Amino acid sequence: MNVGIGSFFASSASRDVPIDDAVPWAGTETVYVQSGRQALRLLSERLWSQGYRRLVLPGHLCASMIEPFDTRDWTVRFSPMTDRLHLDPGSYDALCVDRPDETVAVVAEYFGRNVTEETTAAVARWKDEGVAVIDDRTHNLFDRRRSEATYAFGSLRKLLPVGDGCFLQGLGDVPAFGQQSVDPSRTSWAAMDLKAAGTQPGSLYETYRAAESEFGAATEPAAMSSRSLESLRHLDFSAMSEARSFNFATLLEGVQHLAVVNDDLDGGTPAYLVLRTPEAEALQAMLAERGVYCPIHWPRPLRVPPQLPWRDDLISVPIDHRYGRQEMEYIGQTLNEVAKRAD
Repeated sequence: MNVGIGSFFASSASRDVPIDDAVPWAGTETVYVQSGRQALRLLSERLWSQGYRRLVLPGHLCASMIEPFDTRDWTVRFSPMTDRLHLDPGSYDALCVDRPDETVAVVAEYFGRNVTEETTAAVARWKDEGVAVIDDRTHNLFDRRRSEATYAFGSLRKLLPVGDGCFLQGLGDVPAFGQQSVDPSRTSWAAMDLKAAGTQPGSLYETYRAAESEFGAATEPAAMSSRSLESLRHLDFSAMSEARSFNFATLLEGVQHLAVVNDDLDGGTPAYLVLRTPEAEALQAMLAERGVYCPIHWPRPLRVPPQLPWRDDLISVPIDHRYGRQEMEYIGQTLNEVAKRAD
């Protein structure tokens, strides 16, 4: 078997005829920008201009969810999450009750789990009270239900084979985009093309790292690339969702003695199989030695206050549509062997 599971996607040859499978987030007034950072930067500027000044964020998050708000003097609060990293509506209630008409609440359900009825009801209540609610759907791209939040966005290249892209809904208009001095989508697609061509890791990952650096610097909103938009028309989202669910179930069966955080999907399409382990970074390194590349969601951002508890015991295992039973059995066997070594 070709070991090299995980990491970023390779590009693939587009089908001649588009797939008749609408994007799961299909809806009116959808704007496409290059990244989640750009979507949040656009929302930060718009909401600030409308008089919002207070920002409530999940108590566990990626640094890229905080950085786009740094251009304004937001009063930022972090809402603690549950042990399994579900959103805690009660914690949000306490942080939104003071001046709700000046408050922006960013919510997210991580790792592919469906939004709970309690959270859906809470979002509706906060909106009625004047809170602007932003729903981060990055880990829920395959959920075809319409978000009840004021705004919804989802970064696409984490779970889909596209070089750039993020959908944004709720704006009510299409903003004018300026010209970029550097276009990160070109570098990102170049890395994906190199991977598809079987390029050696040195040059391949140098290009990938350059793309990541460019995305980090390209915070001004810009239109999603035409190549990525066209690629969406050729993706079979239903098949990808089915493959993810099959792979998750297959791997889950093989690691029943390990602590899985997101085995409570409630019908959602898994983004990863997330494990709880006291030595996440050490396990990540040992798996990489065996050709299994797993992200950690997430390193603690610098902006998170030191008094906020942080989960550094999580590692996310790839289960996406590129793989099948053989790869899942290999991952399960590898996890079991590595876990024994770590004991």
